[in-house]
Amino acid sequence: MCVCVCVCVLAETMLSVIWRDTTGANIFAQDEPTFYKDEGGKSQELIADVALNRDNPRDATPINLEVSLSYEHEGPLRHCITERQGEFIKFDKKHYEISVGKPTCTIRFRLLKVSRNFNNKRFIVNIRVGEEEHGSPPICVKSKRKRTRETRHHCPPAKRHEEDLSDIRKMLHEIRREIREIKDGMLAARIESTTSSFYDIMDKRHIEVDW
Repeated sequence: MCVCVCVCVLAETMLSVIWRDTTGANIFAQDEPTFYKDEGGKSQELIADVALNRDNPRDATPINLEVSLSYEHEGPLRHCITERQGEFIKFDKKHYEISVGKPTCTIRFRLLKVSRNFNNKRFIVNIRVGEEEHGSPPICVKSKRKRTRETRHHCPPAKRHEEDLSDIRKMLHEIRREIREIKDGMLAARIESTTSSFYDIMDKRHIEVDW
């Protein structure tokens, strides 16, 4: 399910960008967009639909789109993640371009790092052409959602089944542990009873046992 939200169109800009997701969670409609890595599997992606606003038939030269990742910053400047960027974000392509002949471009990406490991900093995906830049809403990345009965009710069936299986495995583990403890207790009691009976017989026959 794709949800189109958060349209970014400025007067006299070259590009317009629509940020959306394929998770059905509609994260960009939230006040604080949150991306959960464990939901949707590896096919879960975030998408930027880029469109060319200016139509200049005299110049059909392709325009390269510079795509980068940065941390959220309160000021006009943001700290761009240049080193090891491939460990933070995965794009579906290495190169993106747009032109009069091809006025739209779709950028698919997946965030790989969790905000908690970086002082809870949120991430911003930047699309830049020359001096013009379009940044995504700040995205908080979490490993998994805290489950409650209410949120679990809205969880996809496959995820609920996975959680049910996990609960069953834990229950079976506890049952096996209790069975082992019962067996150990019964064995200890049997040994103690046998030893006691042995000494009783020896006492009755006035036999001294020297171990």
